[in-house]
Amino acid sequence: HSQVKKYLEPAGVQVQLRAAGLKDQLPAEVETAVFRVVQEAITNIARHAEANEANISLTKKDDQLIVRVEDNGIGFDPDSVMRRQQQAWGLRGM
Repeated sequence: HSQVKKYLEPAGVQVQLRAAGLKDQLPAEVETAVFRVVQEAITNIARHAEANEANISLTKKDDQLIVRVEDNGIGFDPDSVMRRQQQAWGLRGM
């Protein structure tokens, strides 16, 4: 949580982080994957979104982990971004 705030708040983005259903520690490889996806998402928010609010939620339901990252920024057309050959590597990686 502190890492997320440390990155977004200097960019003027207030962040809310919520977790539900996470009683046990996740396997190390899952933690790493989630960290990398959220890291890329918050980087995109800080660089491109022109947002001042972001919400990140992690919800464990049955055997699924749902990671949701939302902001109030300008948005983008994912199909258009994904068609660009030399860009969108972060989105593809997520």
